[in-house]
Amino acid sequence: MKNIDLIVLGEVALDVVLAGVDKIPHRWSEVGNVQTAGVFTAGSAGYVAQCFAKLGGRAAIVGRIGDDSLGRIVIEGFHDCGVFFGARQNIYLVELDGPQTRGLAVQIMGE
Repeated sequence: MKNIDLIVLGEVALDVVLAGVDKIPHRWSEVGNVQTAGVFTAGSAGYVAQCFAKLGGRAAIVGRIGDDSLGRIVIEGFHDCGVFFGARQNIYLVELDGPQTRGLAVQIMGE
């Protein structure tokens, strides 16, 4: 069993990033041409855990995510960065919950 250097508690989420947009939309129906887009594991706690793990630390996340396709994207993002989740040291670090209503934050990167 690996020791964990940092356990982060808090918000986990997904960010949708659109790059190279032809105009700044006020709602999704107004999104025009987009050069590239990505979906990234995020949230304030998520960022801390991912950055710590990328710097070589052993980080774990405590949070709640949906047991659905979006939740699986979150788990994959943490796994790719080396963040521990699941049963570690008798702590269940990410609790799966049923599908929930979710909010969405959009970060638009212009030219």
